[in-house]
Amino acid sequence: MSLPKVPDPAQVVLELPPGYEGSGDVRPRSAEPTAVILASDILRWLIPKVGKFPKNVRFGLGARLEAAHFDVLEELVRAQYARGGGARAAALEHGNARLQSARHLARMARELNLLSEESALHLARMQVDLGNQVGAWRRASVATANSSAPSANPPT
Repeated sequence: MSLPKVPDPAQVVLELPPGYEGSGDVRPRSAEPTAVILASDILRWLIPKVGKFPKNVRFGLGARLEAAHFDVLEELVRAQYARGGGARAAALEHGNARLQSARHLARMARELNLLSEESALHLARMQVDLGNQVGAWRRASVATANSSAPSANPPT
């Protein structure tokens, strides 16, 4: 059994139809934040795995596991386009909380033998990598927000 291929980071994500603003420009996958790329990679890997769960858990635990990872991706995209550091930090915190829920669901799937040990370890490694990226992004956004905020005591 082979794992699905992870797309090349140089792969094109979006091509606009002719006539639209920006036509001809292609946005490489590497232009996305690393956390967004990792979250999409997890989903691309996870969806076929959940599709093989038995029916009695596919639409319960499997659907919740997928939904938790979709929520993480949604929050990361929201953070990507947030205008203020506070809004970005809040979206990243929500995404991190959903990632923690997804970790618990994945652990439960392994305990119920729905994921092989190898698959569970692979998913756990991807989740840890994603958590590290989200944490670094959040720290950077908080630091940026704090450095750009006006000082309470302006210099005299």
